[in-house]
Amino acid sequence: MNVSVEDSFPKRFKAYIDERFPLKSFLPLIILFTVSLDFLGQYNFRETTLFLDIKLIGGICLIVLIFFHLRLFDEFKDYSLDVQMHPERLISRGVISLLEIRKVTWIVISAEVLIAYLLGVDTLIRYGMVLLFSVLMLKEFFIGDLLNRDMVVYAITHQLIILFLGWLAYGLHHAEIYPGRPELPWLAMSVLCASFAFELTRKVHGENDQHLADSTYSGYFGWQILTIIVSTLMVVSAFFQELVYRTLELPQVFWIISTSVTISIVIFLFIIGFSMKTKRDKYFNFGPAIVMLSMYLSYAMAIISKKGF
Repeated sequence: MNVSVEDSFPKRFKAYIDERFPLKSFLPLIILFTVSLDFLGQYNFRETTLFLDIKLIGGICLIVLIFFHLRLFDEFKDYSLDVQMHPERLISRGVISLLEIRKVTWIVISAEVLIAYLLGVDTLIRYGMVLLFSVLMLKEFFIGDLLNRDMVVYAITHQLIILFLGWLAYGLHHAEIYPGRPELPWLAMSVLCASFAFELTRKVHGENDQHLADSTYSGYFGWQILTIIVSTLMVVSAFFQELVYRTLELPQVFWIISTSVTISIVIFLFIIGFSMKTKRDKYFNFGPAIVMLSMYLSYAMAIISKKGF
């Protein structure tokens, strides 16, 4: 969409969403993430069938808004770098101002607080921890100079937010702040490994973007090493998924299907990372995204097959 600073704010904001938070890409992942982890929480803490209710819908809306506010925080945190490295972006061009982003951020966080409050005190407490961690991320944990020396260390510290988000989704239908369930370490590791694989493929450079190489993981590791690391993370995630299935005595067929998808994607990534010389950046990110969709869908379907509605 061609927009300029003279256009109305709704038009400019839609263009910003399309550029920085495309809903067709993010919504399926966020919805499946929330639903699957909520179902896992319901499976352990409810004797009845699964609930598809206003609390789950509210939880989805809350977590979508949180992911969006993380993107908004990135705009403040990375502005000076983005102006240099990504001058084509709307914020870098001044089409959307940081002042406007600041106002949107306050509106989004206010909506989050309201939704969390309506979902119950336990959800509000979990949300408060997510918000606190996201603010620490915005401030780069007050050690930005140290973290920025190595982009992988930086990424690892920031990926931990996914554990807080998973904790939030897992507890939508029960009031246990710390459930202490035996499958939770394996669940956390399956989610964290898959999420980190996705992050590593999100920042890669193409053959025409050599000036961006130093700020990408493909430039940091090289394409072949990056392929091995990402593939290993996805396989390790599948291993931890199996431990979740075994601990909860879920039907293994769903894990087999999910793992088959993972193996197919690993083969696909090796072809891209080791054989292709062009357009690798266009296809690389699809792999971990599909693996995550498959993982969350398999968790949800396995719980549905055991619990029903």
